[in-house]
Amino acid sequence: MDDNLYKYQQTLKKADEQMAEAIKNMHVGVYDRWCLRENINPVCLTFENIQWELPFLKQPDPLFKFYVGCALLVLLGMLIIQCLGLQSSHWMPWAGFGVSLGVILVLLPLTWTHYIWNKLKDPHEEQDYIPEPTNKLLNLLYQASLKVVWSVSTRTVLYLIICISLTICTMLEMVECDLKSEDTEVKSNNVTGGDMLEVLTDCLAPWHITQICSLTLIMSFLFLRIHFQLKLILGIFTVVIYSCGVWILFPKVFQYGETWNPQMETRIAHIMNVTFLTVTLHLMDRQTEYMSRLDYKWKCQLAQEQEESSTVHMINKMLLQNILPVHVADWFLNTNRDHEELYHEEYDTVAVMFASLTEYALWDDNGLDDANELSSIRLLNQIICDFDKLLFHANSLRVEKIKVAGWTYMAACGLDPGRRDSVNSVNRDSYSDHVVLVLTRFAANMMGVLQKINKEFLQNFKLRVGISHGKVTAGVIGAQKPHYDIWGHSVNMASRMESTGEPEKIQVTENTARVLQQLGIHCECRGAIKVKSMTNLVTTYFVHFDEKFQLKHAEGVQDSDHDSVLEENEVRDYEKRYREERQNNTTP
Repeated sequence: MDDNLYKYQQTLKKADEQMAEAIKNMHVGVYDRWCLRENINPVCLTFENIQWELPFLKQPDPLFKFYVGCALLVLLGMLIIQCLGLQSSHWMPWAGFGVSLGVILVLLPLTWTHYIWNKLKDPHEEQDYIPEPTNKLLNLLYQASLKVVWSVSTRTVLYLIICISLTICTMLEMVECDLKSEDTEVKSNNVTGGDMLEVLTDCLAPWHITQICSLTLIMSFLFLRIHFQLKLILGIFTVVIYSCGVWILFPKVFQYGETWNPQMETRIAHIMNVTFLTVTLHLMDRQTEYMSRLDYKWKCQLAQEQEESSTVHMINKMLLQNILPVHVADWFLNTNRDHEELYHEEYDTVAVMFASLTEYALWDDNGLDDANELSSIRLLNQIICDFDKLLFHANSLRVEKIKVAGWTYMAACGLDPGRRDSVNSVNRDSYSDHVVLVLTRFAANMMGVLQKINKEFLQNFKLRVGISHGKVTAGVIGAQKPHYDIWGHSVNMASRMESTGEPEKIQVTENTARVLQQLGIHCECRGAIKVKSMTNLVTTYFVHFDEKFQLKHAEGVQDSDHDSVLEENEVRDYEKRYREERQNNTTP
């Protein structure tokens, strides 16, 4: 098992190296974006996994408020251009820009309230929860700003309103100048180019109008989380409308003036200017969109791999905890430990139990056919599983199942985590009292479970139990199929108590019986018996229990008195001393 855990750590290191190599070989060039798939369509930049597309589009955009602020700056730049070259008599452009400015000023509190409120209440971002404003107007703006952050449809509508309003402002100046040129033609039928140019000097310069259109295009591509195809469509729409105005609707405004090349018509120069700008902005926006989608794809893959890794880790942990005690499994799962260290624990006082099934006839010398043999295995599995369920009953100390060998069930109580090498117990007697009592009750409950199984399956199983307590050493042995086991004299004595015991009785050693008697449990002396590997005879006791398999108390000790004294005083005192001992215990 240590070798497998070491290989697991090496796999993690190799995964880090592979991730570094993958980052080094990221496909972020022009060729990569247009020719390599990487689970992303090279033309439309859509995910091949359609399940990723909608969540990607629905991502929150906490930066939208900054884009609205930048739109205000762009609009102010347009107004500066207007102020420098436009007369106040041109009311249509001023009205359009006034409406656009009003729209953006209204959108500012609708997008910034949540951010400003949080900064005022928690400037250092130390609080986990910030209360919402109680004022109705502030709360309305607060909720609206949250809506903008989390709703992609709301952001798209606001984006279209801002861009279309500024596009209309650009067209209004051309309309104003075209109306003045038409008035001049009506008044004089012989208008020369110089006369028309003189008329247009009252209007905004044609290249200033193109610059305003360029600012509108720049602002439309500024909103990063808006879908890049929507921005491209809006950019193309703006270029087409502007080109129609330049070439068809208002040609007189642009046909006189400067051009890029003496051989190039002025109107073509204006159209090429906004067209090249749109193409450039789209390529830059496409780069940003590709990187954003690539980053999202990596995050999704990472989340999926982490989920799979977490699932595998939990499965391995559950399997390991079914083989080993929980605290032992956690010790082996600790990747920072020394792999050469042999796991072992020494306990001062542990109660050990062996319980064997008797009076069974599932397998005899004549053998069974396949059907009956399978039925017998199922019945044995049912018995062991019902015994295992008793392990999870609420006790101040946990009963740990050690193993099942044939018809014998082995368990122990007192193998608590954190008591490794704890031979210096704060209150050794209280600890021993408790572990012995818990395990004896567990054995009695096993007999009650077995009685129910006998009635259900019409069997005559009987349980022979032996219990002892004392010092033990626990550890894990084996590299393949590791096994947690305990060793010590008390383990051997518990096994002898079971083998020399009687069916439907719990036989304990003299020391264990003395502990139970101090707790008020009635124990009957069996006498001195011969025990294997012991030179002298050993005095043993039988623990008495009633027909409901509840431990009997000695004469003069009432149930209520015993419960109040033991359960409320001794158990509480033990738990308090045990916690103090664990706090003072410096061993790992």
